[in-house]
Amino acid sequence: IIFTEGIKAHFWHGLEVPEKLIEERSATAKEILEIKNVEKRRAWLEILGEKYLAIMGMEVVEEAIYNKLKYALLKTKRDSVAEEPIVMLRMQCPTGRVYAECVPPSIKNILEARAWQWGMSPEEYQPYIET
Repeated sequence: IIFTEGIKAHFWHGLEVPEKLIEERSATAKEILEIKNVEKRRAWLEILGEKYLAIMGMEVVEEAIYNKLKYALLKTKRDSVAEEPIVMLRMQCPTGRVYAECVPPSIKNILEARAWQWGMSPEEYQPYIET
């Protein structure tokens, strides 16, 4: 959007994002790590697509489908952007949108990550359906 005063603003489905994200489809790992809002991080993930993994230096540890929803556990490689590995759970919500949320570096699999999100052990976390 360009306003009459010449001010530009860039949006992705109603969320304001930086110009270069829209115009160049590029970002740095530092910029991604600074995003605290999960909805904004989702927008960046949608815009960047699989480039998101390369920018963050991440590799897929595990992929699975639970309750008809796609999940992937991602982990930064040793030579990446932070002192300790960054582990993220990429998940599809029932609306079809894809989110990525950081989980503790000690997490080893998707079930453990999902349980952690709800403050449960993997044995306790047994949802019948997710909405």
